[in-house]
Amino acid sequence: MGDPGSGGGATAHGDSPLAAAPLAGAAAVAAIGVLVLAGWTFGIEPLKSVLPGIITMKPNTALGLLASGLALGLGSLPGGSPRRRLAWRALALLPFLLGVATLVEYLAEVDLGIDEILFRDDPGAVRTPFPGRMATVTALSFVLSSAALLGLETGNRPVRLLTDALALIIVLLALLGLLGYLYEVEYLSGVLGYSGFALHTAVALSILGLSILVTRPGEGLLAPFASPTPAGAWGRRLLAAVAVVPVALGWLRLEGQRAGLYGTDFGTSLYAATMVLLLAGVVYAGTASLVREEAIRRGVQEDLRRAKEAAEAAGRELESFSYSVSHDLRAPLRGIDGFSQALLEDHADRLDDRGRDHLQRVRAAAQRMGQLIDDLLDLSRVGRAELARERVDITALARAVAADLARGAPGRSIEWIIEDGLEAEGDPRLLRLVLENLLGNAVKYSGLKPSARIGFGAEGAGPGRVFTVRDEGAGFDMAHAGRLFEPFQRLHHGREFPGTGVGLATVRRVVTRHGGRVWAEGRPGEGAAFHFTLGGGERGAGPREGGRNVKEEA
Repeated sequence: MGDPGSGGGATAHGDSPLAAAPLAGAAAVAAIGVLVLAGWTFGIEPLKSVLPGIITMKPNTALGLLASGLALGLGSLPGGSPRRRLAWRALALLPFLLGVATLVEYLAEVDLGIDEILFRDDPGAVRTPFPGRMATVTALSFVLSSAALLGLETGNRPVRLLTDALALIIVLLALLGLLGYLYEVEYLSGVLGYSGFALHTAVALSILGLSILVTRPGEGLLAPFASPTPAGAWGRRLLAAVAVVPVALGWLRLEGQRAGLYGTDFGTSLYAATMVLLLAGVVYAGTASLVREEAIRRGVQEDLRRAKEAAEAAGRELESFSYSVSHDLRAPLRGIDGFSQALLEDHADRLDDRGRDHLQRVRAAAQRMGQLIDDLLDLSRVGRAELARERVDITALARAVAADLARGAPGRSIEWIIEDGLEAEGDPRLLRLVLENLLGNAVKYSGLKPSARIGFGAEGAGPGRVFTVRDEGAGFDMAHAGRLFEPFQRLHHGREFPGTGVGLATVRRVVTRHGGRVWAEGRPGEGAAFHFTLGGGERGAGPREGGRNVKEEA
């Protein structure tokens, strides 16, 4: 997150209403610098001073603004190669050097020869005792803005707060200059006796300071205002009112006094009363907006509560229905299976081979139907059961499941490779279900080979830790990988590898409920690997020094 343009901030705060502001501000600052340089190149006076008879922006100031705008723009773009970061630092350093050199000229009363290095200043320029030299306020703002731009790179919270403080100073200096022009107060537009502060310099520096403040605003002082919530929206509206209303009222008050409509005492009283009235109106409008938002929020919460109660009631009815249906279905299936077995045992001598084969098929179909009912009930329960999270020894759980599977496959040669020290946060009952399905599939789809090698391990640490079950069995075609976790979708024929096609759907539902994801990789005839994570609740121990793999023979 520390590198400018690394995308860390954009990701984190991409949904902020202020997300596009830094790049727009950077473009505006750079455009002002380019236009003023064009004005000096082609002798276009309005580009140099905006209005006749006021201070011109000096070429060095325009160059510093262009470099600052480009640096801010590079820092606002997503992604960041080493070459881009180098260009960003060089551009951010140029205004700093210009500002420091100019301050040295003022303080030491020397001429370093940089003031007219680009263009000769106009003779008799307004408030320009040193031809071509930028104002002291401009030089100081460049030093502060360069430090702020370089501070954005660190991603360190205290440094970011200092960066925002520097940007606020820049905005304050620029605002004083703008107020000097608006209120016609000469000493606000620069230190008297030195070069003055140009109007468009004040505009550009205010944009630059504000743009630095809103670059990844969630990391700095503007985090509350960057929020997309109603409170953040109200804060932005209030901030805009606080910035505009006092300035506008101050201007009206001065204009009325200068026109002789009232004296200083009356003007001050009128200003204070009007400020109270207008700000009270802003507060009232904001409060009413928040009250409306709160009413909407409560309405939504009530609708959610009712929907939750209805869903819970429907779930209870569905569960009752599922148990009833499963009981009603199991009874005839048991009858079919039981009477078919009785026929085979008691009347086998009256049946030929074909008849006995038909009865065996009837029994197998009834047993598959019973297993399918059980799997569907498991899938249904997984979606409704409440998670009982606790710290789970995944290694021990996997070994227990592997032992059960080995006992169920006598005569099979299975090598189990289970990594030591695997832990996770989750529901142990549901996590066992995941391992039973994944390890059980590994055993099943390795059944055509004389010996099987099945592994279980993990990579990484924290919420993104990836657990993997790997086998060297039948594998599958990756073109059909999207069907693996859908109910009743099977990529192998049931006669070759029996099953109901519900197990992996159950795995996906359990993993999703834990906040994770599951996916698979494989190649036909070369085995498969099933990966899953357990989301925010998983706090894996990570690889341990001296850990070992456990090999067990079934």
